[in-house]
This record gives sequence, C-alpha cells and structure tokens, in this order.
Amino acid sequence: LVKGILRHINKNFAFKFPYSVALLFLGGFLGYFEWAYNTMKKDGVPSADDMWYMSQSRWTALSSEPTLLLFMFLPPLIYESAMSFNFFIFSSHAVGAMLLAGPGMLLQVFMIAITLMTVLPYGWGLKESVMLGGILSATDPVAVVASIKDLGTLPDLAALIEGESILNDGTSIVVYELCYALMFEPETTKVQFFGRGVELIIGGPVLGMFFFFGSYIWLSRTKDAQEQTIVTVSSAYLCYFVAEATPVRASGVLAVFMQGILMAGYGRHVISADAEHALHAFWDMLIQLSETLIFLLAGALIMNMAFLSKQNTFNNFWADTGYVILLYLLLALIRSFVVGLCGFYFRRYGLNLDPETCSFPDFLRKLFIVVWGGLRGAVGLALALSVNVDQRYRTYTNDPLWADRVLFYVSGVVLLTLMINATTLEFFVTKLGLNKESTASHAVYTEAKRYLLDTYEDFLDDLQRQHVNPEMISARWQWVQKLSDLDIDEDVPRIPGGVPEKEDDEPVNNEKRLRRAQSRKVGPIRRLSDAALKSINTIRPGAASAANTSQQSENSSRGGRGSLTSDLTFENLTVSYRTIHHARFLMTLKVFYSVHFKKGLISKRPFLALTHGIDQSMQFVGRSDSDPDSPK
Repeated sequence: LVKGILRHINKNFAFKFPYSVALLFLGGFLGYFEWAYNTMKKDGVPSADDMWYMSQSRWTALSSEPTLLLFMFLPPLIYESAMSFNFFIFSSHAVGAMLLAGPGMLLQVFMIAITLMTVLPYGWGLKESVMLGGILSATDPVAVVASIKDLGTLPDLAALIEGESILNDGTSIVVYELCYALMFEPETTKVQFFGRGVELIIGGPVLGMFFFFGSYIWLSRTKDAQEQTIVTVSSAYLCYFVAEATPVRASGVLAVFMQGILMAGYGRHVISADAEHALHAFWDMLIQLSETLIFLLAGALIMNMAFLSKQNTFNNFWADTGYVILLYLLLALIRSFVVGLCGFYFRRYGLNLDPETCSFPDFLRKLFIVVWGGLRGAVGLALALSVNVDQRYRTYTNDPLWADRVLFYVSGVVLLTLMINATTLEFFVTKLGLNKESTASHAVYTEAKRYLLDTYEDFLDDLQRQHVNPEMISARWQWVQKLSDLDIDEDVPRIPGGVPEKEDDEPVNNEKRLRRAQSRKVGPIRRLSDAALKSINTIRPGAASAANTSQQSENSSRGGRGSLTSDLTFENLTVSYRTIHHARFLMTLKVFYSVHFKKGLISKRPFLALTHGIDQSMQFVGRSDSDPDSPK
C-alpha cells in the first residue's frame, strides 16, 4: 500500500521520495505508538483485546536478539544484489571496491576513533572508540541497494557504490568481532588475534566458493523451476549460517557475496530459460518483503529503543542530539577524504573514470556521488543493538552509558543519512548531469523516432488515397489518427542539413515527399544527396540555405535535450554523421549478437561479454571527432 501511494506521488511530482525512507518513517510511527502504550500501561501487562500491540511487540522484541535480524534479512539481500550484478562491469570496479572497503575502510575507522576520543567529552578509550568507528563506517548494503535501484541510472557508478557497500559491511563486522575479542578475551595472543582476522577475511570468500560449486553442480543437473529456486534461496541462507553460527568462524557477508558474484559471472547459464522467469519473480518478491520488513523494524527500533526510551537515560539529552548532528557532518568529511585518496587510483584505472573517457569535472561529480551514497542502515543498527543488550560493556568502559550512547549515535546517523542522503541522491545525480545519455546514443534514438514518425505519416497518406483504397472513403481519419498516435512530437529534430517541413505552401509538400522518398532509399540518418538538394532548390530557390539557417537557429534556441546537435554548424556535419554511423553500427552489432544468443549459437557468458564491450565502445564514439561533449 505504501509503495502504491509513493508511485502515485512520484509520478505527479518532480521530487521523488524513496521507498526505504517512507518505510522508515512509518516504522517510526509504529515505534512511537508502542512507546506511548508502554507509558500509559504502568503495569506493562496488555489487556486481552490489545492484539495489535501484542503483534507489534513480537517483532520489536527482536531487539533483544539483533543477530536474528541479520540472519533473517541479510542473506537474501546480499545474494540477490550480487547475483544481479553485471559481472563484467563489477570486475572492472572490483579492485576499486576492495580498495575502499579494505585500506580505505580501516583508515576511516581509525580517523573516526580519533575524532570520537577528541570531540566527545566522555573519556572513551581506544578499543571502544575503534569498535564504534567500525560500526559507523559500515555503509549498509540494504539501504544502498534500495536507493540505487530506485535511482535506476549510472550502472558503472552503481556497481562501484553497491560493491563497496557490501564489502565494507563485511569489513565492519570483522572490526567489531576483533574489538570484541580484545575487550573480553584477554588471553588471546597476538598470533591468535591475527589468525582470527585472516580467518574472517579469507575464510568467507573460500566458503562462498565452496557453496557456489555445490549449487552449480545441483543446478546443472536439474531444469525444474521450483527446484532451482529452492537451491538458490537455501544455499544463500545455509552459506550465511555456516559462516556465522558454526565453528568455521568466517564472515557471512563476504561468503554470501562471493557465492552471488560467482553465480552472476559463471553460473547464470545453468539456469534454464523456463526457470529464469520464475526465479526472478520469486527473488523480487523476497527482496521486496525483506526490504519492507527491515526498514519498518529499523524505524520502530530507532524511535522506541534509541530515542524515546533514552530521554531519561542521559543527563543532557539535547546535548547528545547535537553531538549526533556534529558526528554526521564529521563522518561526511572523513568519507570525503578517504574517497579522495582512493580517487587517485580511480582516475588511473577506474572504468569510465580515466582521463580518456571522463573529464576532470565529471570525475569530481562522480566522486561526490560515491561520497554521498555512503548510507548507513540496518547492519550498523543491528551491531549497535548487540552492544546495547550486552551488559558486559557497561562495566568494561569508563562511561557507564557507553552502550546506550552507541545505540543513540548509530541510530541518529542512520536516520540522518536516510533522510538527507538517500532523499537527495537522485536530485544531485540529475543536477550534476550524470544521468544524461551520450551524444551518439541521443542521435541514434532521435533519428529512430523521426524514422518511425515519417513511416507512420507515409503509411497514413497511402491509406487516404481514394483511388488506391476506395473502400476507405468514408473513414473518419481524425479518429484513426487519434487511436493510432505514436505519441511522438512533431518537432523531433532532424539530421543537420535536412530540409525543414512547412505546411503553408504546396512546394514544401513536394519537398516533404522528396525527402521521405530519399529516406526510404538510403535510410533515415543520411542527409539528402546533392541531386536531391538541387531538385529542392528547383522547386523553391534558396530552400537549402534557408533550411540550414532555420535549423541552426532552431537548435540554438531550443537547446538541452530537445536538440540533436545544438552546437554543430554546417562545416562539421560530416563529423556528426560519422559519429551517428559508428553508433548505429555498434547497435546493429548488438542486435546481431542478441539474435544469435536467442538461437542458441552463443552461450550467455560470451554474450554478456560482447554486449558489455559494445556498451563501453558507445562511450568512445565521437571522442576523436570535434564532438562538443568530448572531454578532449
């Protein structure tokens, strides 16, 4: 119901409200109602008719077992996110994502720890500050995946942000467990401590590979849609359970991510065509359900457990609230510094981030989106709840309210990142112009629309000829045009050098027919030949020069997306045509590969590699020409 209302609102307003943020607010209202009920019921015993309260209390009781939240919702979200990756795009960003989630993450943790020890007046030690820094550094995959999917653009940058968030989350859990061992397991030696870190980091991907090979063999031996769906779902949950709840002691996040990414790159072809639709339908339903429940619970727990229930716990509640806002700003600055350091690598080796394919201003804009897309969410909240329910933390630290403040600060940062960053992410992407299509793609699609419109008008003209179709003499052509309208604007821009249409005199109609006849012979993107232009000049002298002048003035006045080549002049028309022809050749090649893939002549993995190469080649079309959009 909430998603249906949001879709209606987002269609009618320019500003789009994310689904995850709406669920967070709804969960906050539920948490407030539960807190108000507990406040009114002094004895804490609900009456027999309070079924709504009893039902909600069963869900919010998960705060006493926060790891159960991760076991319930994290495996399907991580597995589906990794399995839906374009493997070849992610492989190009894999090193960059690991750089952000590895050394970048550790640098960020220690910078946050130093900030906490310096700014906050509670006298925290290094161990508890590092633990809180690790929790706050976790860019939650659940929140990031939800926002990126709502955005629906920037596939290359989305792969980097999404991959970094998942790997970053695994690193955060590793830092949390190592800090826990330092606090409460003093007998652990340095060698054992180092071995546990290696086991968590290396054991997760190894375990994920093991489960991938097992599910791959099973999937290759069956074509039943239901059985293949059961195998994918159960293997994701089982992999996380073995990693986290058995003596294996590996990172469950990294294990499930490795299993999913290997399935995306090497195991998708074993899923039968009949089962693929059912598999995607079931996973979409499971992901929607998981996202809905986890954000509702997060909102309820933040409002009830972290805010309202802590009003009388702290000596100065509003001072701690101010520290939350200050901490949010400092976290943004620290993440900007870390991403800026990693930007040196991205500028040299990043996909579509190097100087050949991306200008320096565009590179800075994309780095800003990487910084702004660092959302916090359910994973950090679950770790903070784990700290809050463990009574040993209250006696270990110098601050007896340290565990309460951890939950309060993490919940505040989660709330601010979802309310501010997630809500304005699409605005910044649009404002910075990062979702604009390339010049070559825009030219091809514009000419395709013009070709469809011309073909439609020609066919309609042929039908209206009474001597050819006398049976249609009584047809109501206004209704025919209304029912068969292609919903394409009449002023779709043409190729530079073409002759504009005017409906005020008869010679122009002859010119229109001549242009259409020419387009049917040589295709919609070729300009008129010299003989055709000479014929047009014979019909109406000066038409070509007037056409060029009117076309240039129209393009310069229209600007923006509506003009095909707003900055091109008559002298560089050959460059524009070469760019368009290159783009059309690549798109034709992509269709050729698609046809062969559907016929079974090539398998899925080579098909994905070929089409990914074509998509990347489209970014280079026109780079060596005098294209105004070229970074050169």
